[in-house]
Amino acid sequence: MDAENLLDDVLPENSPLVRRRALLPWWMKVFAWIFIVTGALSIPVFIAGLMGFNAELSLYGLESYSSISFTGILTLTLFFIKGLVGYGLWAEKDWAINMGYADAIIGIFICLFIMLGLRYFHPDSGFTFRLELLLLVPYLIKLRQLHPEWDKRSSTFIKR
Repeated sequence: MDAENLLDDVLPENSPLVRRRALLPWWMKVFAWIFIVTGALSIPVFIAGLMGFNAELSLYGLESYSSISFTGILTLTLFFIKGLVGYGLWAEKDWAINMGYADAIIGIFICLFIMLGLRYFHPDSGFTFRLELLLLVPYLIKLRQLHPEWDKRSSTFIKR
């Protein structure tokens, strides 16, 4: 029997020694890993763009066929930030929830701008509902629910 299983039997659920990661629902863990990977890939994609290679990028309705354009750099930056948040949540960092708030709010703002505000700059563009909102809003709500418990629990768990 390893130490973690032994502690599960002894420690109560609200103990500060219980991992913060255990607070995350399964869907946040899945998305954390997806964005850790895409965030890590944003750096080589940017470097490849500097060397003349193009990449097709899309997030929140922002689309670019060049990683070295305003939209491309913005999209890569958003992927990088999402990767940092995913890492912070997975690694149980103190700053993860606050950075997750910023990530969700920025994402919601960009989605709303693409859906509603872009029509003022391009009147011929039609209305497109951004499905990302169906994930960003529950993500933000879940982060708000997790915040008090996240702060109570220690980020330094038993070293393995």
